[in-house]
Amino acid sequence: MPVLGPVLRHRHFRRILQSILFALAVAVIVDGLRGPQLAPLNLADILPWAYWRGFTVIALLAAGNLFCMACPFTFVRDFGRRLFPGRLHWPKALRSKWLAIALLFLYLWANEVFGL
Repeated sequence: MPVLGPVLRHRHFRRILQSILFALAVAVIVDGLRGPQLAPLNLADILPWAYWRGFTVIALLAAGNLFCMACPFTFVRDFGRRLFPGRLHWPKALRSKWLAIALLFLYLWANEVFGL
């Protein structure tokens, strides 16, 4: 891709996308805490649950891991590693994704059963 390829390969492109999504996440949290408490008027209710999930699915279908490339969680993790270099290691039992998968299924099950 003559135009998009160099932009995607640019050294700072990923960090720019991550910082934009991080700022958006912070804005959603601030609006959730300080904004209107009526759910249809609050970004913390509408944006992640109605729009963000749909855009993520479309991005995954259209461009693979495009959303994962701009994930703000890795932005915060890398920033934290620069401030506090890690000396501790995760236990071997927690290094796989099975615990995360089990917790996700537990959450989805509890959401259905208890109407969270």
